Amino acid sequence: MMLRSFARAAINGVAVALPEQTLSNETMTADADDRTRALLLRHTGVVCRHVAAEGETALDLGEVACRKLFVAHPDLAERVDTLIFCTQSPDYILPPNSCVLHGRLGLRDGREGPAGERRRLDGVRGDQGGTSEQGQEAHRRPGPQRPPA
Repeated sequence: MMLRSFARAAINGVAVALPEQTLSNETMTADADDRTRALLLRHTGVVCRHVAAEGETALDLGEVACRKLFVAHPDLAERVDTLIFCTQSPDYILPPNSCVLHGRLGLRDGREGPAGERRRLDGVRGDQGGTSEQGQEAHRRPGPQRPPA
């Protein structure tokens, strides 16, 4: 396994995308007594939750957030070296959401960097790593996925 140095890594911007639909504590606890409602608010600090629409996934919301960043920073898409997508609800087991998002966004892969240095965009999801090339290849192949011999 090749280790990469992230000595020059930086977060240059942050964007958020939340589902439009919300669910309030009042709606959720309509049948509960006042004490239960107060306990819920005190222990969670949550007044309202965003709820994904039917068919809306973490990957969709990630794409919306990335596109917001690209509008705010037009040159950002060309400068992305690593895409990390962390979620409790991935759309697929393989390929990871980061690899699918890489493809949806049309990010570069395998282009030359400064001084002719070959660069590859890595896509990583939580504890499961892999390059966007591996994920896209796995997504294209029909049938069960087997590691190369």
